[in-house]
Amino acid sequence: MEFNQLIGIIGVSLIILLTIWIWQKAFRRKQTDVKKVTLRQIDRMDGHAFEDYMAVVYAASGYKTWQTKKSRDYGADLVLIDDDNETIVIQLKRYGANLGLSSVQEIYAAKAYYQASKSVVLTTAESVTDSCWQLAAATDVHFLVRDDIVEMIKLIKKDKWDDVYWLLATPHIPEKKNRGNQLDEVATNGRKIQVGDYFLK
Repeated sequence: MEFNQLIGIIGVSLIILLTIWIWQKAFRRKQTDVKKVTLRQIDRMDGHAFEDYMAVVYAASGYKTWQTKKSRDYGADLVLIDDDNETIVIQLKRYGANLGLSSVQEIYAAKAYYQASKSVVLTTAESVTDSCWQLAAATDVHFLVRDDIVEMIKLIKKDKWDDVYWLLATPHIPEKKNRGNQLDEVATNGRKIQVGDYFLK
């Protein structure tokens, strides 16, 4: 093989590699540009990517925003300060199935830990269980659900950041219901106490 042919092959190879590199970089940039992210992309994100995405959204819409450490977050993924100078803790749940009780328990603990005035669970889950709504009502935890995320994406694409702020500022407040009797009293008959197989005389 002649020297000129070798130089030509190396040159073409470099051009192909550079083209692939530029294409991959442009594709990656499109995937991470908040204005171009779709619900389908969100559904494929892992939990950390979803936290990063929502941190950008909250900050861009006007909240003073902090991300918690990935470990030892004490139940919150984001800590915000709103226009009224109130602290809000956010638990982000990128789920495909039902959202359960643990999300409410975690954010309720985070509210106390971060001394926040408001706590919100923002979820991509298809639905929220009834027990989750009931516990949220009892603990004053609010929700932003999948339909809110769909609306948020539309507003972001239209560059309506003030509307994004107000959408995020008005989560669903679970309605308090009569919880009924969910307690079983430990009966004491004279000097005997028995629960299941355990007793004391």
